[in-house]
Amino acid sequence: MPSVSSVVKNVITILCRVLILWPCHRYESRSPCVCGIRLPICFRCLGIIFGLPVSFVLVILLDIKTRLIGMSFCIPLMLDVTMQYHLEIMSNNIRRSVTGFCFGIGVGIYLITWCANKHFLSFL
Repeated sequence: MPSVSSVVKNVITILCRVLILWPCHRYESRSPCVCGIRLPICFRCLGIIFGLPVSFVLVILLDIKTRLIGMSFCIPLMLDVTMQYHLEIMSNNIRRSVTGFCFGIGVGIYLITWCANKHFLSFL
């Protein structure tokens, strides 16, 4: 019977094969390491990936109907990137994760409400 750690490592390895398709810069210093395996995406992209499914839950639970709410969730990432580029203020991995998570929620809300307003998702 395989140990729990070997099962976890196998799952992470399979996950890495899927995540390699995600467009990311893959800087090693900005990528999380799980069970000794470096993920092929950065903290910001990981936050975006986790934020997208949360947006579906928020739209359904909070009955969000406007894309403006989605756009407002994108502001923290835009501010962080702007500060890094123009003010040369380096972001850390926690800030990258949080801004990516908010951005994932924002993009998800924006796309869902756009599709709902165009009647692609008439059940919402």
